[in-house]
Amino acid sequence: MKRNFRLLSAAGIAALLALPAAAGEPTENWHLGLDVSLANDSLRKVTEKTEGLGLCIGLDRKLGDSNVGFRPGFSMHFLPGNYRGDDSKVSLTNLQLAMDLLIPTGLKNLNVATGLSLNLWRYSAIGSNQGVPPYDLSGSKAPNDLKFGFRLGLDAKVSSNVTAEVMLQMVEFGRYITGKDYIADCINPSWVQVGARYHF
Repeated sequence: MKRNFRLLSAAGIAALLALPAAAGEPTENWHLGLDVSLANDSLRKVTEKTEGLGLCIGLDRKLGDSNVGFRPGFSMHFLPGNYRGDDSKVSLTNLQLAMDLLIPTGLKNLNVATGLSLNLWRYSAIGSNQGVPPYDLSGSKAPNDLKFGFRLGLDAKVSSNVTAEVMLQMVEFGRYITGKDYIADCINPSWVQVGARYHF
């Protein structure tokens, strides 16, 4: 886990430092964000709970002379679980490196936000071995057990320093092992996050 965390962190830092230089213009601003995650059915199959919490840091800039914004960022999503009927519980943590485009809608201060992400999942299980579902987190198109994801939402400017967003996230996860020799279909969790970012 420590090795994968270091790899993901290093990739995030390198991307954040390299992108402004590659674009050839100064960084506009950094942001810190907080959001509440609302799990869809696929994620609730794992956690048995709807709510989660996310924290993010990133930067915002324009692509050249266009009105299209580019927003790389790093975030952590905490998705706690509920106890099941057999007194077991599975909670998830997601480390994410995201690259979004902010595309003007034609309405003042409102953009479509869309992009891709690289994700590192970790889960903790409480309960008996028979009651807690084991997961196989390997097997992805991304290297080192990282998972690809897709993001789509709306970003609205509330004030000169604050933006609000609604974002749908769909991320690869892994396979749910239901028996010693049987592995069920892959689980691809999705959730809607509602939050705000402070720009400085």
